[in-house]
Amino acid sequence: SAYLNGEISHTGIMIHTVVPEIDSGNVIECTDIPIFEGDSLDTLRNRISFFEKGLLLKAIGDLAQSPQLLTESFEIRPEKIHSGKVRDIYDIGYNLISMVATDKQSAFDRHICNIPGKGVILNQISAMWMKLTSHIIPNHLVSCDEKSTMICKKAKRIDIEVVVRGYIAGTTSTSLWTHYDNGERKYCGISFPDGLKKNQRLPEPIVTPTTKGVKDDPISSQEIVEREIVTLGEWQYIKFKALELYAFGAEYSSHRGLILV
Repeated sequence: SAYLNGEISHTGIMIHTVVPEIDSGNVIECTDIPIFEGDSLDTLRNRISFFEKGLLLKAIGDLAQSPQLLTESFEIRPEKIHSGKVRDIYDIGYNLISMVATDKQSAFDRHICNIPGKGVILNQISAMWMKLTSHIIPNHLVSCDEKSTMICKKAKRIDIEVVVRGYIAGTTSTSLWTHYDNGERKYCGISFPDGLKKNQRLPEPIVTPTTKGVKDDPISSQEIVEREIVTLGEWQYIKFKALELYAFGAEYSSHRGLILV
Protein backbone atom coordinates (compact mmCIF):
# COMPACT_ATOMS: atom_id res chain seq x y z
CA SER A 1 0.00 0.00 0.00
CA ALA A 2 2.83 2.41 0.84
CA TYR A 3 4.37 1.75 -2.56
CA LEU A 4 1.09 2.16 -4.46
CA ASN A 5 0.39 5.41 -2.61
CA GLY A 6 3.87 6.77 -3.46
CA GLU A 7 4.83 7.04 0.20
CA ILE A 8 8.20 5.22 -0.05
CA SER A 9 11.20 5.52 -2.36
CA HIS A 10 12.98 2.34 -1.31
CA THR A 11 12.33 -0.88 0.55
CA GLY A 12 14.62 -3.52 1.99
CA ILE A 13 15.35 -7.05 3.08
CA MET A 14 16.26 -8.16 6.58
CA ILE A 15 17.28 -11.68 7.59
CA HIS A 16 17.28 -12.39 11.29
CA THR A 17 17.04 -15.34 13.64
CA VAL A 18 13.60 -16.39 14.79
CA VAL A 19 12.70 -15.72 18.41
CA PRO A 20 9.28 -15.60 20.11
CA GLU A 21 9.07 -11.78 19.85
CA ILE A 22 8.18 -10.49 16.38
CA ASP A 23 11.15 -9.04 14.43
CA SER A 24 13.39 -9.17 17.50
CA GLY A 25 15.95 -11.82 16.53
CA ASN A 26 19.58 -10.95 15.91
CA VAL A 27 20.02 -9.47 12.42
CA ILE A 28 22.33 -11.56 10.23
CA GLU A 29 22.03 -9.65 6.92
CA CYS A 30 20.12 -6.65 5.61
CA THR A 31 20.14 -4.50 2.47
CA ASP A 32 18.20 -1.65 0.83
CA ILE A 33 16.27 -2.21 -2.40
CA PRO A 34 15.68 0.86 -4.61
CA ILE A 35 12.33 1.66 -6.19
CA PHE A 36 12.69 3.11 -9.69
CA GLU A 37 10.30 5.45 -11.46
CA GLY A 38 7.98 3.40 -13.67
CA ASP A 39 8.26 0.27 -11.52
CA SER A 40 5.16 -1.87 -11.47
CA LEU A 41 4.33 -3.92 -8.42
CA ASP A 42 5.47 -7.04 -10.30
CA THR A 43 8.87 -5.60 -11.29
CA LEU A 44 9.45 -4.47 -7.70
CA ARG A 45 8.47 -7.88 -6.35
CA ASN A 46 10.83 -9.59 -8.83
CA ARG A 47 13.70 -7.28 -7.82
CA ILE A 48 13.11 -7.99 -4.12
CA SER A 49 12.90 -11.73 -4.79
CA PHE A 50 16.18 -11.66 -6.76
CA PHE A 51 18.10 -9.91 -3.98
CA GLU A 52 16.36 -11.90 -1.27
CA LYS A 53 17.59 -15.26 -2.54
CA GLY A 54 21.20 -14.07 -2.76
CA LEU A 55 21.08 -12.47 0.68
CA LEU A 56 19.56 -15.59 2.21
CA LEU A 57 22.34 -17.75 0.77
CA LYS A 58 24.91 -15.30 2.12
CA ALA A 59 23.32 -15.43 5.58
CA ILE A 60 23.38 -19.23 5.56
CA GLY A 61 27.04 -19.12 4.49
CA ASP A 62 27.89 -16.64 7.25
CA LEU A 63 26.38 -18.92 9.88
CA ALA A 64 28.03 -22.03 8.46
CA GLN A 65 31.46 -20.38 8.47
CA SER A 66 31.18 -18.88 11.95
CA PRO A 67 30.30 -21.17 14.85
CA GLN A 68 30.53 -18.16 17.18
CA LEU A 69 27.98 -16.22 15.11
CA LEU A 70 25.75 -19.27 15.11
CA THR A 71 25.76 -19.64 18.88
CA GLU A 72 25.42 -15.89 19.48
CA SER A 73 22.59 -15.50 16.98
CA PHE A 74 20.50 -18.27 18.43
CA GLU A 75 21.34 -17.47 22.05
CA ILE A 76 22.46 -21.07 22.46
CA ARG A 77 23.37 -22.26 25.93
CA PRO A 78 25.58 -25.29 25.28
CA GLU A 79 25.00 -28.38 27.40
CA LYS A 80 27.97 -30.71 27.86
CA ILE A 81 26.80 -34.21 26.97
CA HIS A 82 30.05 -36.18 26.70
CA SER A 83 33.72 -35.96 27.57
CA GLY A 84 35.83 -38.35 25.51
CA LYS A 85 39.50 -39.25 25.42
CA VAL A 86 40.38 -36.16 23.40
CA ARG A 87 37.13 -34.24 22.71
CA ASP A 88 34.35 -32.63 24.73
CA ILE A 89 30.90 -32.60 23.12
CA TYR A 90 28.15 -30.03 23.71
CA ASP A 91 24.54 -30.06 22.57
CA ILE A 92 23.86 -26.59 21.15
CA GLY A 93 20.33 -27.25 19.95
CA TYR A 94 18.92 -27.09 16.42
CA ASN A 95 20.07 -30.70 15.86
CA LEU A 96 23.71 -29.58 16.13
CA ILE A 97 26.57 -30.41 18.44
CA SER A 98 29.78 -28.58 19.22
CA MET A 99 32.88 -30.78 19.35
CA VAL A 100 35.81 -29.18 21.17
CA ALA A 101 39.20 -30.84 20.66
CA THR A 102 41.12 -30.67 23.94
CA ASP A 103 44.86 -30.75 24.59
CA LYS A 104 44.53 -34.19 26.21
CA GLN A 105 46.92 -36.86 24.93
CA SER A 106 45.40 -40.34 25.00
CA ALA A 107 47.31 -43.56 24.32
CA PHE A 108 47.13 -47.15 25.52
CA ASP A 109 43.48 -46.53 26.49
CA ARG A 110 44.28 -43.84 29.03
CA HIS A 111 44.97 -40.13 29.41
CA ILE A 112 48.72 -39.56 29.64
CA CYS A 113 49.23 -35.80 29.64
CA ASN A 114 48.18 -32.48 28.10
CA ILE A 115 50.05 -30.99 25.14
CA PRO A 116 49.47 -27.22 24.71
CA GLY A 117 48.01 -26.46 21.28
CA LYS A 118 47.24 -30.09 20.42
CA GLY A 119 43.47 -29.47 20.33
CA VAL A 120 43.81 -26.73 17.72
CA ILE A 121 46.05 -28.87 15.49
CA LEU A 122 43.80 -31.93 15.85
CA ASN A 123 40.72 -29.89 14.98
CA GLN A 124 42.30 -28.36 11.87
CA ILE A 125 43.64 -31.71 10.62
CA SER A 126 40.23 -33.36 11.12
CA ALA A 127 38.45 -30.56 9.26
CA MET A 128 40.99 -30.73 6.43
CA TRP A 129 40.44 -34.44 5.85
CA MET A 130 36.65 -34.14 6.11
CA LYS A 131 36.63 -31.42 3.45
CA LEU A 132 39.03 -33.38 1.22
CA THR A 133 37.03 -36.62 1.39
CA SER A 134 33.40 -35.46 1.35
CA HIS A 135 33.16 -36.63 -2.27
CA ILE A 136 33.81 -40.20 -1.09
CA ILE A 137 31.29 -40.15 1.75
CA PRO A 138 29.34 -37.29 3.39
CA ASN A 139 30.36 -36.41 6.94
CA HIS A 140 28.96 -34.55 9.93
CA LEU A 141 31.04 -31.36 9.59
CA VAL A 142 29.04 -28.12 9.32
CA SER A 143 31.77 -25.61 10.12
CA CYS A 144 35.09 -25.29 11.88
CA ASP A 145 36.65 -22.26 13.53
CA GLU A 146 40.37 -21.45 13.51
CA LYS A 147 40.78 -22.84 17.01
CA SER A 148 39.54 -26.10 18.48
CA THR A 149 35.76 -26.02 17.90
CA MET A 150 33.83 -27.89 15.23
CA ILE A 151 30.07 -27.56 14.67
CA CYS A 152 28.57 -30.85 13.52
CA LYS A 153 25.27 -32.37 12.57
CA LYS A 154 23.87 -34.79 15.12
CA ALA A 155 24.13 -38.38 13.97
CA LYS A 156 23.66 -41.87 15.34
CA ARG A 157 27.07 -43.23 16.25
CA ILE A 158 28.14 -46.75 15.28
CA ASP A 159 30.31 -48.04 18.12
CA ILE A 160 33.03 -49.47 15.92
CA GLU A 161 36.43 -47.96 15.21
CA VAL A 162 37.13 -48.78 11.58
CA VAL A 163 40.88 -49.29 11.26
CA VAL A 164 42.45 -49.73 7.82
CA ARG A 165 46.02 -51.04 7.67
CA GLY A 166 48.37 -50.98 4.70
CA TYR A 167 51.36 -52.22 6.73
CA ILE A 168 51.98 -54.67 9.58
CA ALA A 169 53.20 -52.30 12.27
CA GLY A 170 52.55 -50.87 15.71
CA THR A 171 53.33 -51.41 19.39
CA THR A 172 49.98 -51.14 21.21
CA SER A 173 47.75 -53.98 22.38
CA THR A 174 45.47 -53.54 19.35
CA SER A 175 48.29 -53.26 16.79
CA LEU A 176 48.59 -55.95 14.15
CA TRP A 177 52.33 -56.44 14.69
CA THR A 178 51.90 -56.93 18.46
CA HIS A 179 49.53 -59.85 17.89
CA TYR A 180 51.56 -61.30 15.02
CA ASP A 181 54.82 -61.06 16.98
CA ASN A 182 53.12 -62.96 19.83
CA GLY A 183 52.50 -65.88 17.47
CA GLU A 184 48.91 -65.13 16.47
CA ARG A 185 48.16 -65.74 12.81
CA LYS A 186 44.51 -64.74 12.85
CA TYR A 187 43.50 -61.17 13.69
CA CYS A 188 40.01 -59.66 13.41
CA GLY A 189 38.97 -62.80 11.52
CA ILE A 190 41.76 -62.40 8.92
CA SER A 191 44.47 -65.10 8.51
CA PHE A 192 48.11 -64.14 7.97
CA PRO A 193 51.01 -66.29 6.70
CA ASP A 194 54.27 -66.93 8.54
CA GLY A 195 57.39 -64.93 7.72
CA LEU A 196 56.02 -61.38 7.75
CA LYS A 197 58.46 -58.70 8.97
CA LYS A 198 57.70 -55.67 11.13
CA ASN A 199 56.65 -52.59 9.09
CA GLN A 200 56.28 -54.72 5.94
CA ARG A 201 53.72 -53.53 3.41
CA LEU A 202 50.72 -55.83 3.16
CA PRO A 203 49.71 -57.22 -0.26
CA GLU A 204 46.60 -55.03 -0.03
CA PRO A 205 45.01 -52.80 2.63
CA ILE A 206 42.82 -54.60 5.16
CA VAL A 207 40.08 -53.54 7.58
CA THR A 208 40.77 -54.55 11.19
CA PRO A 209 38.00 -53.01 13.34
CA THR A 210 37.94 -52.57 17.09
CA THR A 211 35.16 -51.88 19.54
CA LYS A 212 34.72 -48.24 20.52
CA GLY A 213 34.49 -47.59 24.25
CA VAL A 214 36.58 -47.14 27.35
CA LYS A 215 38.77 -49.95 26.02
CA ASP A 216 39.18 -50.71 22.31
CA ASP A 217 39.25 -54.47 21.59
CA PRO A 218 39.79 -56.13 18.18
CA ILE A 219 36.61 -57.53 16.65
CA SER A 220 35.92 -59.54 13.49
CA SER A 221 33.45 -58.75 10.72
CA GLN A 222 31.47 -61.85 11.69
CA GLU A 223 31.21 -60.72 15.34
CA ILE A 224 30.04 -57.24 14.29
CA VAL A 225 27.14 -58.76 12.35
CA GLU A 226 26.38 -61.43 14.98
CA ARG A 227 26.19 -58.81 17.74
CA GLU A 228 23.82 -56.86 15.47
CA ILE A 229 25.91 -53.69 15.71
CA VAL A 230 25.13 -53.26 12.01
CA THR A 231 23.69 -55.51 9.31
CA LEU A 232 25.88 -57.45 6.90
CA GLY A 233 25.01 -55.05 4.08
CA GLU A 234 25.81 -52.02 6.22
CA TRP A 235 29.15 -53.48 7.30
CA GLN A 236 30.12 -54.30 3.72
CA TYR A 237 29.35 -50.70 2.75
CA ILE A 238 31.36 -49.35 5.70
CA LYS A 239 34.38 -51.52 4.77
CA PHE A 240 34.18 -50.46 1.12
CA LYS A 241 34.09 -46.77 2.01
CA ALA A 242 36.86 -47.16 4.60
CA LEU A 243 39.14 -48.70 1.98
CA GLU A 244 38.26 -45.88 -0.44
CA LEU A 245 39.19 -43.32 2.21
CA TYR A 246 42.48 -45.10 2.94
CA ALA A 247 43.39 -45.26 -0.76
CA PHE A 248 42.73 -41.53 -1.11
CA GLY A 249 44.68 -40.70 2.06
CA ALA A 250 47.64 -42.89 1.07
CA GLU A 251 47.82 -41.30 -2.38
CA TYR A 252 47.47 -37.77 -0.97
CA SER A 253 50.17 -38.44 1.61
CA SER A 254 52.60 -40.07 -0.83
CA HIS A 255 52.82 -36.84 -2.85
CA ARG A 256 54.08 -35.16 0.32
CA GLY A 257 56.73 -37.76 1.08
CA LEU A 258 54.64 -39.51 3.75
CA ILE A 259 53.55 -43.14 4.19
CA LEU A 260 50.03 -43.62 5.57
CA VAL A 261 50.53 -46.82 7.57
